[in-house]
Amino acid sequence: MSSEPPDGLPRYRLLTGMDDAAFCHRVS
Repeated sequence: MSSEPPDGLPRYRLLTGMDDAAFCHRVS
């Protein structure tokens, strides 16, 4: 997950939207 796969990036962006960065940090 630390590599930020292409399948997860767009998914998180759509779910979190502007909080994509915050979510990525939480998942990480």
